[in-house]
Amino acid sequence: MITSDARAAAPSLRCCLLLLALAWPVAGAADSRPVQVASALAVRAEWFPAAGDWSAVPPAALAKAQRDLSRDPHVTLVAARFVVERLQQDGQTAGYFVTDQVIGKFEKIDYAVALAADGSVRAVRVLKYRESHGHEVAEPGWLAQFAGRTAQDPLKAGRDIDGITGATLSVVHLSEGVRRVTRLVAALRAAGF
Repeated sequence: MITSDARAAAPSLRCCLLLLALAWPVAGAADSRPVQVASALAVRAEWFPAAGDWSAVPPAALAKAQRDLSRDPHVTLVAARFVVERLQQDGQTAGYFVTDQVIGKFEKIDYAVALAADGSVRAVRVLKYRESHGHEVAEPGWLAQFAGRTAQDPLKAGRDIDGITGATLSVVHLSEGVRRVTRLVAALRAAGF
């Protein structure tokens, strides 16, 4: 026999089951949890295995370079969180390692850029991707197109950087991010760092 209390609880139970079913991941569905692709230290060690002396660019020099960069009409500094390290070997600059952050469509994308002593891009890696779609921007094959680029390259998505269907804003913003990193390092190099 079903009591009136049980009948009253039935709609609540059905609601709870429906909400649970809606929240349950479906096979093949995009996972909206952040994807930690790599840690910055692991990537730096991978890219510069025979590293000499690492030093962070002094905050005052970084702030001045950012001020100079803010006047560049081809650069946006939205969500910028630069951390710039310079590698020195035998008293000479051997390269730069920069981590930064851009906004994908709604969420932030953490990424790292390795640059040679001349300021050209050696490699780019997505460190953390938080969007529910567009993870393809973290694929090594897509990121490889940044190698060899410099501060003089426009790095425009759809022109000299391939687009990705379903990740348009992530492509645009990551391309803008790499552009601003190359120009930031060019400004630091011009200032003697």
